[in-house]
Amino acid sequence: INMMFDGLVEIKIAEEQKNENKAKRIIYGLEMQLCGIIEKILRSVYYNITDEQQYMSFDSLSLRFLLRDNDIKKELGTGNCQCIEYLLNKRDGNIGKNIRNIFAHYSDALYDELTVDTILESLYILLVIANSLMYKKNITKRSKREKNENKI
Repeated sequence: INMMFDGLVEIKIAEEQKNENKAKRIIYGLEMQLCGIIEKILRSVYYNITDEQQYMSFDSLSLRFLLRDNDIKKELGTGNCQCIEYLLNKRDGNIGKNIRNIFAHYSDALYDELTVDTILESLYILLVIANSLMYKKNITKRSKREKNENKI
């Protein structure tokens, strides 16, 4: 995370120096990292809550599959999954920003998305995922503790 914030500072400096190419390069690198981290976390969560790891390759799970999986929706919340899917992918009806694919496949729309706002949206998604997982873990711990207290 420190690397991400350092990158944001570097972008600010590049913009102040009117070095647009440097700012765009940093934005591209940060966004690719963020998308990779988000996908890696989602895959790890999926494997931790299912028994699929013995049947599926870690890399074979698409972002679309993960965000529509009921187990992931239980962990992160349906609304959060829809929001993540909208930002990083496309939802049914070709609706969404599709950031992950624009950056991963160097789409024609890439230059328009090389903005600090894109980075901030993805950082927000990363924080939503982390917050949802921490909340779920704390609720589970509390529930187990209350069950143990009720047994006494």
